[in-house]
Amino acid sequence: MEDVEQLIIKKYQFWDIMLHPNQCHLGRCILWCKRKDADDFIETTSKEREEFFKITKDLNNTLTELWQPDRMNYASLGNRTNHLHIHIIPRYQKDRSFLNTKFTDERWSKNYAPYDKTFSIPNALREKIKNIIEKNLKNKQQNPPQKP
Repeated sequence: MEDVEQLIIKKYQFWDIMLHPNQCHLGRCILWCKRKDADDFIETTSKEREEFFKITKDLNNTLTELWQPDRMNYASLGNRTNHLHIHIIPRYQKDRSFLNTKFTDERWSKNYAPYDKTFSIPNALREKIKNIIEKNLKNKQQNPPQKP
């Protein structure tokens, strides 16, 4: 079992961003709603939704700057984990490479699932992926884009 605290990239008031332990989709993350009884996205509060969309926009921009995904997929199923969480899954038409490791989106143009649950990278590489996302997100908050 993964130590969830080790996967947390950033904590917000209503949500946490976590790196998905399986990185067969480079940069895949999970947004976890902090409210204990959160179950369905439709039932989120206006403040939770507002923060969710801000976080998602910043995360998408970060992943785009880092690895240029060709598409983003979002999944909120709750079938195995009965708590509100949303998967952010970058999709890649062509292979991506990070620190000499090749990442191939085997199901490009199809549903991301089923994905390769046996895919594995060293913990040190996963930590570097987490850290570069975290650093880029922090830079976005310190240097927000200027309004035209």
